[in-house]
Amino acid sequence: MHVSVREVCIPSEPDSAYFLRVAWKGRGLESGFQLLLTDGQDAWKGDVSEASVCAEAEELEMQMERYVQDLHQALTDTTSSFSFNLTPSPPKHTSTLTLAYEKVQKDISFRLGSADLKADPDPAEALRELLTHSLQRGNHLKEENQNLKEENLKMRGEHRRISAE
Repeated sequence: MHVSVREVCIPSEPDSAYFLRVAWKGRGLESGFQLLLTDGQDAWKGDVSEASVCAEAEELEMQMERYVQDLHQALTDTTSSFSFNLTPSPPKHTSTLTLAYEKVQKDISFRLGSADLKADPDPAEALRELLTHSLQRGNHLKEENQNLKEENLKMRGEHRRISAE
């Protein structure tokens, strides 16, 4: 399963911080995905089906490949060309939320999609999952960085040897 975690800013709540975990199987987001939104105290979860992804692409009259690319950027990248809205705002820990994601181009925004999120009865477990993923990802990147450093040293040594010859 592929997982991405990012911070999400909600314009109607500038003092609040939310974190969004997106998980998907298979090819990519076109197969559907799961969302987890947390503010560190409460958590909300929801699923977006493959049919919903197809319906949103059709409604926007976008090619599926382009729609999925924009959707992937909106949900996983930290670029500023996407925005998020929550309703109701501010959320209550027991309420169902709608998370809408929009693409902003030249001061014009259009809705890419939305997902209904239900309050998670065990927000501590949801937060633990988020932290566990983040730690595992950090450790993986640290290990990958170390491997690249070692490979770089080998290549420098080989370059020196070739230059000497």
